[in-house]
Amino acid sequence: MSVPCWHRRILACTCRSGWYCQQATQHGTAQVTNAAQNREVAGFMGVNINTVISAAFVIGSGLAAVAGVTIVPYYGFAQYTMGCMRALKAFTAAGPGRLGNLCGGMRRGFPPGVAQRLAA
Repeated sequence: MSVPCWHRRILACTCRSGWYCQQATQHGTAQVTNAAQNREVAGFMGVNINTVISAAFVIGSGLAAVAGVTIVPYYGFAQYTMGCMRALKAFTAAGPGRLGNLCGGMRRGFPPGVAQRLAA
């Protein structure tokens, strides 16, 4: 199954904007990193922990919406349980690779993904 050009563009824009938010903004580099490592110390430094957590959930919901928009054309219909198996596989990959470590999650998620693709 080939990936349409607009899927690639959406993926590229999403990855670039995520990297930019994490690496080049004060919210990503200082606040999110500090809140993830030590909540109490980040609170003492003036980071509003509740705002950081809320922003993380908003960003995650937005990424889920982008994923939904890109996956619906393959099925031809939308249903509220469409992403359950994909979410289960993502959490399975992210668990051993640590949720805060993107490279570890990709390293741990790649072998099961390849095995599933070859077995199907």
